[in-house]
Amino acid sequence: MRYRDGQATVNLLLNRASPWIDVDSYLPYEGRVQLKNKTANSVAVRIPGWAKIEAVTCTVGAEQARPRRTGRYLTFESLRQGDEIELKFGMPDGQAEYLINYQPYKVSFRGSTVVDVGPRKESDLFYPLYRRAHMTKGPAPMVKRQRFVSNMTEFSEAD
Repeated sequence: MRYRDGQATVNLLLNRASPWIDVDSYLPYEGRVQLKNKTANSVAVRIPGWAKIEAVTCTVGAEQARPRRTGRYLTFESLRQGDEIELKFGMPDGQAEYLINYQPYKVSFRGSTVVDVGPRKESDLFYPLYRRAHMTKGPAPMVKRQRFVSNMTEFSEAD
């Protein structure tokens, strides 16, 4: 997250608390992200390359929104304190094959999250690497956490 002169920029759709905007991400369980505006006048949100940007639906409060699109960013302007933005999009499942130490592996993804790696060996039973089938279905499990915000008030290029 970056902020300058009233403009917030969200590059990764990860849970994050900041002095300007809080991000609540439901990825990879659901293609849903909520932004809670605290002080920003506008926010630009980068949509991941695996998401179909033209299929993203957006609301500000209860109203459907049509943010300005610049490349992979959607920009919401004229925001007020307390505005809640919600983005929804499809979560693609995919596979890729990789050769690691001359051994072929199939890697399963949900969005950009690795949810499975195969083939499995008997030795994998002791170390369950990437056994995340539970992440392929919604709804996202909700856990209440206390979040802390750093005392950083503005981003500058020198930082």
